[in-house]
Amino acid sequence: MNVWCQVQISELSIRNFKCFSEQKYLFSPNFNLLVGENGSGKSSLLDAIAVAAGSWFLGISGCDTRHILSREVRLEQLGQGRGVTFEKQFPSEIFAKGFIEGNGIAWSRSLNGEGGRTTSINASKIKSAGVSAEERVRSGGDVVLPLLSYYGTGRLWQEPRKTKEKKSERRSRLIGYKGGMDARVSSRELISWLKKEDWIAFQDKSEGTPISQVVKASIISCIEGGKDVFYDAGRDEVVVEIDGQGSQSFENLSDGQRNIIAMVGDIAIKAATLNPQLGERVLQDTPGIILIDELDLHLHPIWQRKVIEDLRKNFPKVQFFATTHSPFLIQTLRQGELLYLGEESNSTYVGRGVEDVARHIMGVDMPEVSPRYQEMIDAARRYFRLLESARDSEDQTLLEAKNQLDELTILYSDNPAYVALLDLKGAEAGIER
Repeated sequence: MNVWCQVQISELSIRNFKCFSEQKYLFSPNFNLLVGENGSGKSSLLDAIAVAAGSWFLGISGCDTRHILSREVRLEQLGQGRGVTFEKQFPSEIFAKGFIEGNGIAWSRSLNGEGGRTTSINASKIKSAGVSAEERVRSGGDVVLPLLSYYGTGRLWQEPRKTKEKKSERRSRLIGYKGGMDARVSSRELISWLKKEDWIAFQDKSEGTPISQVVKASIISCIEGGKDVFYDAGRDEVVVEIDGQGSQSFENLSDGQRNIIAMVGDIAIKAATLNPQLGERVLQDTPGIILIDELDLHLHPIWQRKVIEDLRKNFPKVQFFATTHSPFLIQTLRQGELLYLGEESNSTYVGRGVEDVARHIMGVDMPEVSPRYQEMIDAARRYFRLLESARDSEDQTLLEAKNQLDELTILYSDNPAYVALLDLKGAEAGIER
């Protein structure tokens, strides 16, 4: 019977870390989208989460944990005029609460002085959980390992330095933790993995292993018009087949396409490496924590509208933390998944039109409402006035009201903003459509 080592962070308190003097955040168990102006601390919060999540690696042999760096300690401005100095404020501390294997747990890491090292004494519980998980793996026990990985803004261009691996390491499940908090992604590793899997399929005269098929399916599902991804031995390169574009070399794809393929492929391959015993269920059943800075990086708005749902669908047990400046991503969130850094923001605007999101959540001065959008607002109001008046009417009146409702709806039925307006106005009026 599998032991599930699900790691999840529900609360984070930060003290003297980067731009944070003292701050506390609560998180959703599924998706967390960090939004705010430049300089509000989105990437800094992501780094703080990386310190907390990376504490798992304290218990995994050969894995680098994420320390608090000296340059990340908050600077306090002291004095005036020419006498101004900037002094580091100690201790710099990250305190986390969450769950491991379904049990509540709390841990912290701190840097207490110049020249010191990040402490781990108050992270003994999460370290012990990592040690226990490694021991189960080494003894052949049934354990589902959590996936932990960080993808920074330089993920498309900053290829991790290639390190020599021992053959024994290549066969270990724990190699899936390699570079977990590195913030870079290796397209070289993706190409190597696809090459190996397709050679195995060729030798076995098969369609590939169940794991290979689900990894490829996850990559394809996140590419607009994606049909297939495979290693072409004749060309010695990975090829992606896209509807309307034909077969394209991975290297010739757009930055947005390569970004998504490399990142989703890396997550899927790490999950498959950590938990091969799960077979075709490996992506559906692997838990973990994924951090992504600027999730909308290089993505067209059409892709931005679907990327969060694609990640949910492919990795449903993973807790995601991502930053963005895109209103299109905010539109696709569910209640409780928006974390605005800065002044208070009304998260009930989630799911509304781009103009509303930009104005009310992101604080952007937008032009006056367009005539067509105003028409939609008026139509939505008339829709619910009709619905309310028809509640206790006779059958004939109901039929007439239904016809009028249909006329109002069909004008804007293909507009998601109108559908969102109907839902919003209905909620305000306490009416379900």
